[in-house]
Amino acid sequence: MLSIIAIAGLYIVLKYMFPTSPKIEVNVSSISVKGCVGSRVTKTIVLSNTGGKDTSITISLKDINGIVSPRKFIIYAGKSTTVNIEIRIEKEGTFNGKIIIEYESKRIEISIQVTGIISQKCLIDFYNYNKSLPLNAGEKIVSDKKSYTLYKVTYQSVNNKKVVALFIKPKVGTKFPCIIFIPGLKGRKEAYLDLMTILCGKGYACFALDLPMFGERKKGRQFILERDIIKVIIQSIFDIRRGIDYLQSRGDIGDIALYGRSLGGIIGSIVLGVDNRIKAGILVITGGNITYILHHSVIISDPNKIKMILNNSLFPYTEPLNYIGFFNGPIQFHFGEKDDVIPLEAGLQLASHAKNKEVYTYNAGHGIPM
Repeated sequence: MLSIIAIAGLYIVLKYMFPTSPKIEVNVSSISVKGCVGSRVTKTIVLSNTGGKDTSITISLKDINGIVSPRKFIIYAGKSTTVNIEIRIEKEGTFNGKIIIEYESKRIEISIQVTGIISQKCLIDFYNYNKSLPLNAGEKIVSDKKSYTLYKVTYQSVNNKKVVALFIKPKVGTKFPCIIFIPGLKGRKEAYLDLMTILCGKGYACFALDLPMFGERKKGRQFILERDIIKVIIQSIFDIRRGIDYLQSRGDIGDIALYGRSLGGIIGSIVLGVDNRIKAGILVITGGNITYILHHSVIISDPNKIKMILNNSLFPYTEPLNYIGFFNGPIQFHFGEKDDVIPLEAGLQLASHAKNKEVYTYNAGHGIPM
């Protein structure tokens, strides 16, 4: 009996004085991820140290982009640690990568298969937002005339962005149809003021906003096409949808139409596809198939800059051809036959994807009058 106790005691002493090597086990041998391109999917793995010694762990990703949390940590003998792997789905199709777990001189590899999809649901859901977010709208009278009132409006958009817009409405009447004006690249909301005033005289309310990084929203760093264009398009779509929230909150706005010119037409095409509160659209000197536009436009020629835009994982959500067909209302298209900024072919491709349309072309370039 004494010898058994002695042996057990010796075992305990040896275990704690001379612990065995750490041994890391993972609860999965592979991971499969499927989701919309541009989204992030989080997977969880559990590491257990079944050995007799504490050890330091380092985890990295190979051939995929994502965030590991925690990335470096100590896992104690007999304990487990949960690790979150946030995987960014960057492209359409299926591709493979690895989670690499390193400790002591050992290495464990967990295979990851990532499948990126672009479905109608992905395209629509990308522009969903929390409609209960406060608008924090502000209005200031800019001009108070006999027949109309012009306001400067500010409101809160998605991503905590402050939008600045002009809103004009007739003084006679209680509910007005409204036209939203979307300027082109480097354009300002004030460019539409004369046209807005004319339309106001015919009974329309009008609303024009500055795009991110332009007009009164030009703050901080300078706009660089290849770096900023994707972000500007995406944020603008949220800004316009929040602008519609503002208009509807007023109580004096009826049906809403949209006028988009150049880049504003690209943005407008997507807004038409995702927001059924808009009843009609007018799209001028604009187009679809952004890849074609970038390779045939005078605004950009550096192939590396073009590649930077096209390789952005969010690029599919800025392609008008992916959205214009979701809109069932009437659209008028107006194109310049000599347009070297957004070529006629790109415009015709966009129109071909629309359902209910009228198409007009002119012997002109990118400067068709409003």
